[in-house]
Amino acid sequence: MSVPRTSRSNEYAAIDTERTYQAQRWHPPGESTGDAEHELDAWLLYILDYAQRAVREGSSQPNENPTSVLDVVRKVAGLCVACMEQHGAPRRIEPAMWARGGLENPPRGT
Repeated sequence: MSVPRTSRSNEYAAIDTERTYQAQRWHPPGESTGDAEHELDAWLLYILDYAQRAVREGSSQPNENPTSVLDVVRKVAGLCVACMEQHGAPRRIEPAMWARGGLENPPRGT
């Protein structure tokens, strides 16, 4: 069983629905605080935990129910977005910009 490919706008819409769900779950209506605040390392542990769940589920039932694995992938994407909402979202410098900017080598880790 496979899931049909979609457009990037559909993926971002799916992530938006996940973020809405997360925000409501972490802070139900009527609470005055925003999304759950976490240090960067805590976000990374949450992301890793759910990514490992997706791997376990995908490897224990390969190709049987990709939608359940993709549900976890959507959750991971939402967690990544929530992390960047709190800690910043640096943009990737495009390779063409290296040449225009006179940069010979991209910085490590980009």
